[in-house]
Order: sequence, then C-alpha cells, then structure tokens
Amino acid sequence: RTAQSTSRMVCQTCEIAGPTSSSPGAHAAWIAKLRADRYATLKQLGFVRGNFEDPALQWTQTAYIQPQTHPYDRYFYDPESGNYTVGRYLADLQMRYGGIDAMLIWPTYTNIGIDDRNQFDFFRTMPGGLSAVRRVTDELKAAGVRVLWPYNPWDVGTRREPSWTGSPDVTSTDSAHDGGSDGDGGAVSDARTLAALLKQTGADGFNGDTLRSVSRPFWTAALAESYPLAFAPELGGTDVALNWTTTGWGYWSFKSRVPPVDRYKFITRGKWLTNACDRWAKNRTDNLQAAWFNGAGYETWENVWGTWNGIVPRDGEAIRRVGAMLRALGGSAAILRSSEWVPHTPQVSQDGVYASLFPADANTKWPGLRNAWSLVNRAGRHVRGAVLVLAPVDAKSRFYDCYRGVEILVRRRAQPSHVPRATTELAGTGPLAAVAAADERVEAAEGTAVDLELQMEMGGFGCVVETDGAAAIPLAQFLALMRTMSHTPLAAFSSRWTRLQQTMVPVGRTAWASSAPAGMVRVPAASNWELVVRGVEIEGGDEFGTDVQFPWEEEPMGRSTHGHRHTFDRLGPFYMDKHPVTNANYSAYLAATRYAPADPVSWL
Repeated sequence: RTAQSTSRMVCQTCEIAGPTSSSPGAHAAWIAKLRADRYATLKQLGFVRGNFEDPALQWTQTAYIQPQTHPYDRYFYDPESGNYTVGRYLADLQMRYGGIDAMLIWPTYTNIGIDDRNQFDFFRTMPGGLSAVRRVTDELKAAGVRVLWPYNPWDVGTRREPSWTGSPDVTSTDSAHDGGSDGDGGAVSDARTLAALLKQTGADGFNGDTLRSVSRPFWTAALAESYPLAFAPELGGTDVALNWTTTGWGYWSFKSRVPPVDRYKFITRGKWLTNACDRWAKNRTDNLQAAWFNGAGYETWENVWGTWNGIVPRDGEAIRRVGAMLRALGGSAAILRSSEWVPHTPQVSQDGVYASLFPADANTKWPGLRNAWSLVNRAGRHVRGAVLVLAPVDAKSRFYDCYRGVEILVRRRAQPSHVPRATTELAGTGPLAAVAAADERVEAAEGTAVDLELQMEMGGFGCVVETDGAAAIPLAQFLALMRTMSHTPLAAFSSRWTRLQQTMVPVGRTAWASSAPAGMVRVPAASNWELVVRGVEIEGGDEFGTDVQFPWEEEPMGRSTHGHRHTFDRLGPFYMDKHPVTNANYSAYLAATRYAPADPVSWL
C-alpha cells in the first residue's frame, strides 16, 4: 500500500456522509434515513446486543488512543541491555500526546518471509520468548493499556502449525478468511492458534490485517478457550460481524469539509468504537476532528514499518486534549456513548462548524448531566460568537465550555416561531413510528431561546455540556483539567513536519593486506565511480523519509526512480570475496571466533 492508495481502503458500509444542507428540514430527512437503516440492519441481523455487554470486552468501547508499535522500536526495546523498556515507551507518549489506552504490538510484517517462520513464530522468537511477551503484556495492562496482536491472513507460504492437543476443533461455515481448518495435513487452524497464544500471553485481542471483517470461527475458538477476544478488522467491519465484533479501524474519507458519521457506532447505539487511521498523514486534523465529532478513537501510528512519520507538536497537543475529553465524557461519564446520539445536530448556527449531540441516557454515569455536544471548526477561520442555538431550556440548566473549562454565560432571547431541536426516538412507540416522528421541529409555546457563545480556533475543537444545576464534582474536576490544558492555543504549537534524520554508524577500516587473502581477489581502483541503488519498500516514499540516509545525503530517501546516487572521485583498490559466503565458511568463522549471540533463539 502507498499513501495514495489509502482512499481505496475506505469501508463503504462503515461511514455515512453528512447531510448536504444545514437546514433543520434537511437534517430531519437525513437522520430519519439513518434511523431507518439502523432498524432494518438490526432486524435483518437478529441483533440483540452482540458482545458489547460482555464484561471482558467492554474496554473496547473506551480504548480511544491506540498506536501500532513494532517491538524493535528503540523506545520499546533496548538492544544493548536486551531489555524491554515499557516504562520509557509509555512515558514518551504521555509527554508528547497524553498517553494511550491500547496498543497493537506488531513483530511480523515486514520481517516475515526471511525464513520459514510463520506469523506466530515471530512472537515466540521475540527476545525472551513468550514468557517475556507475557511480562510485557502484564506491565502494559498494569498501566491501563490493553494489548492487541496482528493477524496476517495472507501468511500462507510459511510453515504450518503442527497438530497439538488443545481445544475442540473449530469448523467454519464462512467463505473467506475463516482461520484455516484443522483437517489440513494435521495443521492447527489460525483461529485456534491465535486464541491459545493470546490467552497464554494475556493479550486482549487482535487486529485483522487487510480484513474487512473477522469471521465467526475466531470467536468460536475464543469461546473454546473460555477467553473472550476483541477483534479489530483493519478495513472497518461488516454488518453481519456486529454479532461478535466490537471495534475496528476506520480509513475515513474526506471528500468535503462535512465530517463523516460512524455508521456502526450509530447502528449499535453508541457502543461500537472506531479508531480512525491514516498512517501517512503529516497533518492529522481531519481524522482527529472526525474522531472527536463521532466520539470515536484515533490510531496514533508513527513508526510505519521502520519509517518515522512523527506526530508534530500541534497535533500532539490536539491528541492530548481530544483524548482527555474522550476519556472523561466517553469513558468516565459515558455520555459520548449515548444510545440517543444525534450527529450533525441542526442546533449549530455557524457555517463550517459541525456538532454532535449526545443526550444523557440510562447509562450516563455523572450526576446532573443532561446533554453533551462535540464540535469541530472546519470553517477555515477562527470562530467567535453564538455557535449553538437551543430551544427553550428551564431555569435550572447551566452550560459549560468543556474545552476551555469555563461556564458559559448564556444569552437568552425571544423564542422564534421555530427553533430546531434535535429530538431523539420517542419512548413507548414502535421503531418505525419513532423514525417518522423523531425529527419534527418543535414549536415552543413559551420560553426563550438560548444562544451559546464559544471561541473556536481554526481547525480546532469545541465541547459543551448542559447540567441540571451546578457542576457536580467529577465534572468540576474535568473542567479544571481542561482549563489548564487549553490555556495555550493550538496555533502556538509547531505544525512543521520533518523527516527523521539518520546517522550512519561508521565501520572501522580493515588492516590492509599486502596480497589477496585466501578466496579473495583484488579489485583495482576506479575514478569517477557512480553508485546507484534503489529501495524496494512497498509503502511510503521519499516524501516520508523511507529508506536510508547516506552521509552525503541531507535526508533519508531511496524509494524514487532516482534512488541513491553518488559519484566517488576515487574508489579502491580493495579485496573482495570471490564467492558468496557458504555455510562451511560461516561454520569455520564460528569455530575460530567462538561467536554466539546473546539470544540464540531461532539463530541457526
């Protein structure tokens, strides 16, 4: 995959385009269509609640900030000491963007294929083996970080898992990516192998690489191990898999400034969690705004197969603030998981500002919360003034700017004949009747409309909550946190992206031999000798610093047709082996030097 191919990975059933007009009538028709889709989809699936109520999987609803990480990342593993440095890794992310809730540990691709090891062997052969993987997992979970593995369904050319005594066989009725079968030459299915290894190491689930959905046999295998697993398909999900899948990635499309809507979150009444992902984005505003607008998560991927696409300070600070709001209002308060979520509420009065309304429901945990709004400014300018216009509210209602951490002094005015009110489905009526009646504009017989004035910087975020009286303790504490956090504008942080510089480690010169050593030949000196070499990486490009940086280059490069080019004024003379090194040559070297690596697992 390349940066340009990300658009082809968009899941058409995972997102919904926003309304084409901001008028209340257009929104009423649009939201009615969404609700009809929800009703029809759940009815067709026979959906009750899937796995969303399973206590072992409820963490998936709030694992908002998640990076993909390679264990060879120098912040995660120290090759000099041979130790995993989990504390150092987490401290770095906490400092740069506020920490994480889950992580995807990925040792397989791009290393897979160098020998006959399969994807599971790459975990077994991590330094210290599976016992060390278990210790790392325990350390991460003790810090509140859930752990996922990758599943690579395309791994079919390496060794197969031998037969072993374990859980009952898994059979499949799915047509594709079913985790293999246990009757194929005695090999154990991928589904059984994954379930057993994840249980052995204490991990929480896996990401389905290249998969639109994870098929049912993987859930069957998890149940056979009495170990419920979370599945996160890379390409979003499918309707039928909602019966056993609770989360997924989102390669969302941004064809206009109107934020897309997370369809699966809407269908599951706020329980599904998407982690928005764009691995090659240098500016992360689009996906961060879409995540906050939807009350969804974000994939903070930086080490992309060894190429560093680092998060710039401006985006890092935005992730810190969005993460804090998601964890407070989505996690602790649970109001961003409202079953009555109204995306693209017509209560917004500023062009280019978009908002979701999250009414409190039976699952809201903070006392006194009535409503919450997540807002994003995509107007291309700073916004100041009345942003939300609400239908009459009673005198007990108080409003707080939960991005800036201050109470909003509301401005009340005479009620116009019609003020849009984003209503929710009506209790005590059938689903189809609710769809028809849910978005009628309410004509108020008395009272005053309320204008809520906000300041939102260009490309920024907004947050509003309505309470029944003064802010209770948890809300007051959250407001104090956000007041401190948002004191400095995001624009004050650098948004300049740079390639990560490399320094080639010098290699000492070999002592000159007066004559050709055994098995070597003399290569005479050459003048004006041109070196041309190109990288073979299948992702990334020179614009991201993919490949290596030679001492004569200003930055990493090598993927382009130009490649690495350099003319040496003079090169050589030197001696070179006449033939490639053989096993016998290497054996003689080992006998002479008595060399052995610190970790001999899968060495010879």
